[in-house]
Amino acid sequence: MKTKSDSMNKKTIKVLLVEDDDGDIILTRSLLCNSHTFEFVVESAKKLSDAITHLNDQAFDLALLDMGLPDSSGIDTVQRIRQTNQHLPIVVLTGFNDEETGRLAIQNGASDYLIKDNLSGDTLIRTIIFSIERKQAEKEREKMLFFQLGINSIQQSLLRTIPIEERLQRVTDDIVKFFNVDFCRIWLIQNGDACQNGCDHAQIKDGPNACNNRDKCLHLVSSSGRYTNTEGAFYRRVPFGCYMIGMLASDVKYKHVTNDIQNDIYIRDRQWAKENGLISYAAYQLRFTDGQPMGVMALFSKNPIESCEDAMLDGISSNAALAVYQSQTSKQLQESEEKYQSLINNSVMGVAVMDTNHRIIQVNSVLSEMFKKPASEFVGKFCYKEFEKRDAICEHCPGARALISGKTEDVETQGIRDDGSRFYVRNRAVPFFGHDGAVKGFIEIVEDIDVRKRAEEELRWKTALLESQVEANLDGVLVVDNQGKRILINKRLINMWKVPNEIVENKDETVLMKYAIGLTNNPQDVLEKVKYLNSHPDEISRDEIEYKDGTVLDRYSSAIIDKEGKNLGRIWTFRDITDRKLAETALRKNASVINSIFHAAPIGIVLTKKRFIYKMNGMFSEISGYAENDLIGKTALVLYQNIGEYNRVGYELYNNLLQTGLNSSETKWRRKDGALIDVLLNVSPLDVNDIDAGEIITVLDITELKLSQEAILRERNKAQSYLDVAGVIMLVLNRDMTVHRINNKGCEILGYDENEIIGKNWCDTFIPPQYKNDIREMFSYMMKGEIKNCEYHENPILTKKGKQRLIAWHNVIMYDEGRNIISLLSSGEDITERKEAEEAIKKAYKELEKANSDMKNMQAQIIQSEKLASIGQLAAGVAHEMNTPVGFVACNFETLEKYLAKFKKLIEMYNRLADDIPNNNSAALLEKNSTIIQAAIDMKMDFVLDDIDALFEESKEGLTRVTTIIQNLRDFSRIDQVESLDSFNINQGLESTLAVARNTIKYHADVITEFGDIPQVLCNASQLNQVFLNILVNAAHAIESQHRDSKGSIRVKTYSDDAQVICEIEDDGPGIKPENIKKIYDPFFTTKLAGKGTGLGLSVSYDIIVNKHKGMLLVDSVYGNGAKFTIKIPLKPVKENNENSNELIIEAQKAEIK
Repeated sequence: MKTKSDSMNKKTIKVLLVEDDDGDIILTRSLLCNSHTFEFVVESAKKLSDAITHLNDQAFDLALLDMGLPDSSGIDTVQRIRQTNQHLPIVVLTGFNDEETGRLAIQNGASDYLIKDNLSGDTLIRTIIFSIERKQAEKEREKMLFFQLGINSIQQSLLRTIPIEERLQRVTDDIVKFFNVDFCRIWLIQNGDACQNGCDHAQIKDGPNACNNRDKCLHLVSSSGRYTNTEGAFYRRVPFGCYMIGMLASDVKYKHVTNDIQNDIYIRDRQWAKENGLISYAAYQLRFTDGQPMGVMALFSKNPIESCEDAMLDGISSNAALAVYQSQTSKQLQESEEKYQSLINNSVMGVAVMDTNHRIIQVNSVLSEMFKKPASEFVGKFCYKEFEKRDAICEHCPGARALISGKTEDVETQGIRDDGSRFYVRNRAVPFFGHDGAVKGFIEIVEDIDVRKRAEEELRWKTALLESQVEANLDGVLVVDNQGKRILINKRLINMWKVPNEIVENKDETVLMKYAIGLTNNPQDVLEKVKYLNSHPDEISRDEIEYKDGTVLDRYSSAIIDKEGKNLGRIWTFRDITDRKLAETALRKNASVINSIFHAAPIGIVLTKKRFIYKMNGMFSEISGYAENDLIGKTALVLYQNIGEYNRVGYELYNNLLQTGLNSSETKWRRKDGALIDVLLNVSPLDVNDIDAGEIITVLDITELKLSQEAILRERNKAQSYLDVAGVIMLVLNRDMTVHRINNKGCEILGYDENEIIGKNWCDTFIPPQYKNDIREMFSYMMKGEIKNCEYHENPILTKKGKQRLIAWHNVIMYDEGRNIISLLSSGEDITERKEAEEAIKKAYKELEKANSDMKNMQAQIIQSEKLASIGQLAAGVAHEMNTPVGFVACNFETLEKYLAKFKKLIEMYNRLADDIPNNNSAALLEKNSTIIQAAIDMKMDFVLDDIDALFEESKEGLTRVTTIIQNLRDFSRIDQVESLDSFNINQGLESTLAVARNTIKYHADVITEFGDIPQVLCNASQLNQVFLNILVNAAHAIESQHRDSKGSIRVKTYSDDAQVICEIEDDGPGIKPENIKKIYDPFFTTKLAGKGTGLGLSVSYDIIVNKHKGMLLVDSVYGNGAKFTIKIPLKPVKENNENSNELIIEAQKAEIK
């Protein structure tokens, strides 16, 4: 028995056991009761809904979970428990030895999984303890990570470049958020009249705590959490020594932390804290390295402040103090810096400050902008490297000279930016001195003179450029001043005029003019034009001059005017256009010829640009019925029946025109008079080098041609249709044995398309080599009219795949109007299969008797194989059903062995006591008796005596369950009945089958039985049980495949009429697809995954019911709404001599399959 001391020494663990099997509940409790270290308090729930209610009402340390429950199954069970309690450890107990199930359970929130069949007490207890400890470690780690996240956020807030008040507000916000405190505040020691004016509250205005020192008053700067009322001096100001905050600020003690506010004498308003549920308080002095306090950080919480949290908060207060110190220091430095910077930054020129080593101390924004570089990147670097990209001091450096002379020095030079660009500057170096009069450095004042210097260089460059352009010009150029004096003549003009060198060098301008005018066909006209332009200096002139050698020059002349409008002279340019003039003459001649062809062409021609018509010939007007003025400037849309056809033709023509340069298309046009005509359009570009120049389209009226083609095609199709309706080959051969016509059947047998056959030599292409000579000889006889012996014959033909087909031919000679033989018409029937069938029938008849005998033997083997397969599939389930009671029986016997050892030990002690009684040593007897009593207590014998009866009762119940399972398995298998027929009640068979298949079905479906009062039937019970098992297991597997949130249902019903006993097995699973319903009785047909079924179950079942018991096996299923199988067993056996009995049964069943 358990003693009080045992219970006190053990750690109590509260477990929720979610299990619907009573045997598993008993076994689990017994495994947990033997722990010497832990006291397990186990509460059980048989449904998921009950388990969720327990979890909502009570606190548990762990849940032991079976995933197969009446109201939930599979991974969904784990997920719903996890949703109810996010932090509860879950250990899955499963009856399946399936690692995939365990892996999915752990992925969905389980801590571990155990297999029931392999379960032991030590394994179960270790797994429970490990899962609880691991969950606690995860929770603690999450808490520390959350704290670290808060510290990181606070550190980032303190490092931000925003006012210190905003940074401290972010700190208190984060402390409330991450440390789960109710509120947090920070006060700082501040100066100013606002302190004296604000401290007028009655409690702090007078007395020892009066705020009479403005430097010793705490000002509230940030407040976060529930109690953030900061209105009034009482909340915003706290004098030194007043309240806990003021005392901490004025004391050497740098913090005060308590988790027991009610017993802390330093907390002023403990009643207020009690009313608000506050139990902990912490205050930290904000103190920097010099030891002077700068403020206080304080907080209240409903949760205890742990040591690790205290250390973190202490560190946060130190970081906050550092931030305050830096803020105050930077403010003072900023004021000084602003004065200094204003002197430099307000300069309109660039300013750089250097030390005596030419190292840059500072540059202003103007200089930074000059060099296109941030000012900060100059500091600490050498000026000669940054400004001129040199490795040593410049030889012209004004700073170096100023350091020596002590005077202002300047120089013009080029600055160089980091990107390599240069600009002109004027540097003025001014030395500055220290208190001792020594030079401490120099200031360079930099003026950007790049614009001026660039302008000077540009002027020189443009002058040179102008001279180069004149010489490089393809035109001849002559420039004269306003007095007619030659300024410039380029080499191109000298070459055009072929001017001798002595004339070029002659300074007399009249010599060059007389020479140039003398080269022209009309010298007088040229001279007068020159005189006219000289008298009209502002005029522009352009004309053409013809020379005696046939050259034609384009002459252009314009005045040279400066910015003030003053005439400086005249420029003449001459361009050789001789080749262009010759081409224009040739084009005019060609245009006349092309125009004649255009209008005389016997086809319509139209010129378009972007589908707009701008020219058309007379034939185009004749074809379309439209006059020229009806269509010019418009698109051809008016000619089309609809805009869709207009767009199609446009896309077809113009898309391919872009790709190939030429295209054609057929379409229908509606003439102006309403008549529809067929036209053929051809399009090509006017200019192959410029597709946008337009298109030339030719139009041909093909209406009559199309009508003729259609008439011919109709006749051909009509003839072809006569041939195609025939179910045999219809073949027309020309006199040269080429194929003229062949029908669809012929193409089908040969395996060729019609266009692959027409025109081919029949004998060369489609007759096997060994028969070609005979066929040619026969064909030659028929072409002579000798058909009598050739009218009917058989010969093979060769298909496209190289196979031979035997054809029976009937031949007819065809004549023209003059009775001349023109072709041969043959009809051919493919008799290949018929010939093969005749041979096959003979062979098959011989094998039929043997096959019939083998089939009977095979059917018996298949039934036995399917039975063995079913038993194999059920073995795991039956083993599990037996393992649970066997498990706790074995556990009980193990416990009984321990109890028996205790009994033996007590009996030995009693025997020794009995041996000592004759000696009558009362003191020794009493001591031994006391030892025996204590041993009985240590062995918990009271508990053992109480527990023995329960152990025997549980073991008896377990053995009874094993006996029942074995009897059900025996009834199911009916080992004593092989092929004999005995009277049997199928209700009994169904009960045995359901018991055997229970473990397979229970996780997926609930079974509902409706057994009627039925008579016994003469049957083979073992075979009927096999049928029941196949259909029940199929139903369970079908429901399992749906992965439903809840179990399905299987209804089993029996009843009878005057002629038969009927069993219906109906499920609410997915049903059977229509395309599969007529194949379900075929051998090896299955829709299950590989390894899940043999495909023989229903085939064997059909053979047992229909062939062996002359019954009926019917199925009724609508896909998506389940399936129902109906088994009908006749009460009276059907006579074996009725040869048509099976056929009648099969036809009846086919009629009832839905």
